[in-house]
Amino acid sequence: MEEKGQPFRTDERWGSFITYLIVTIAAFGTFIAAFIAGIDSAEAELDGVGYFDSHQALHFSINR
Repeated sequence: MEEKGQPFRTDERWGSFITYLIVTIAAFGTFIAAFIAGIDSAEAELDGVGYFDSHQALHFSINR
């Protein structure tokens, strides 16, 4: 009679590894997207238009 527990344990280990891998890739992708968005807003600030002006306008409208 074969032992049926062993392959299941290996599959479970691979499943958790794949889940960990997917979560890590998603987190890394989110970090890269945020980094690129940060660079874009910094460039807009340097140009004198875009994010900084709209952000100041938002604060002004909230504080009024």
